[in-house]
Amino acid sequence: LLAAPLLAACVTPGYRGNWQPKPSELIVTGEGGTPEARLSTTVLGYWRCEPWDGELHVRFLIVSLGSSPLSVPVERIELLTGDLQPCVAPHLVGGEAREVPPGGTVTFDVGFTPPLEQADLSGLLLRWVVVMNGHELPGSVTFQYVGPLYAYVYPAYGYVGWGYGWGPGCYPGWCWGGGTAVVQTLPPTTTSIPNR
Repeated sequence: LLAAPLLAACVTPGYRGNWQPKPSELIVTGEGGTPEARLSTTVLGYWRCEPWDGELHVRFLIVSLGSSPLSVPVERIELLTGDLQPCVAPHLVGGEAREVPPGGTVTFDVGFTPPLEQADLSGLLLRWVVVMNGHELPGSVTFQYVGPLYAYVYPAYGYVGWGYGWGPGCYPGWCWGGGTAVVQTLPPTTTSIPNR
């Protein structure tokens, strides 16, 4: 009997939530301000189902633009919640977090466990360190949670559009004045903020 609710919770495994910007991109500069790497990050979302149920996953894409190898150590990556609580133990969940050779590209995903049952996930602060030529170059970026989009039709005025649930003459799921609304989740990772 206990297994049935657990199986039902994982009928549709995948990511939940939508944090922006998606993606975020920064240029890592070396001595003299010369560009050494392009570092792109994105919050993939809140994973549901095994083996990482309840984790937040972040993707890193590192492109070397210089002549020196560089790396982003996974153990030096931090993710903090909106109320600045650190997420627990970063670990590799996809790709290979290896040294990036000159002109090379590396992509990897890191998983984090939120620190509390009801963690403030409305904003996230991601921090990392790029190691290059024996120097550590710290970087960071913030992400904001964006709610689900709703498609709404307002035929009395011939109005069709997208909103975040509160549009002219519309509430989530209905419109007044003869309108109708169809709830859409776009893209598939855009859902309401999850409760663990």
